[in-house]
Amino acid sequence: IMTILMFQLKRIALMIMALLTAPLGLIGVVLALNITRTPLGFMAILGIIALSGMIIRNSIILLDQIEIHKAEGQKPRESIINSATLRFRPIMLTAIAAILGMIPLMGSVFWSPLAIAFSGGL
Repeated sequence: IMTILMFQLKRIALMIMALLTAPLGLIGVVLALNITRTPLGFMAILGIIALSGMIIRNSIILLDQIEIHKAEGQKPRESIINSATLRFRPIMLTAIAAILGMIPLMGSVFWSPLAIAFSGGL
């Protein structure tokens, strides 16, 4: 995974930034699992893995847009603000769609830990 990220982002610092966003989702996972009293089992861990992929994908999209703005000659602060403004809506719509897609699974005994972990982290 790290090799693919290196080819995509072309800098080690950007790869590390993309990977460091994944643990932030664990805060929501722990809260969601505690609130619903769902055990951290195999399916919840699968939800965490899927969540990590989604979070890293979103960070790659944002980092790539920042690099595009920097290449156009914008200052670093301006490129961050413009990229966040430009990519906020698509990233939020994707996250909301993913959460809405998990709602039917939350009623299932087998799939509910995965859906709760994934939705809580987003």
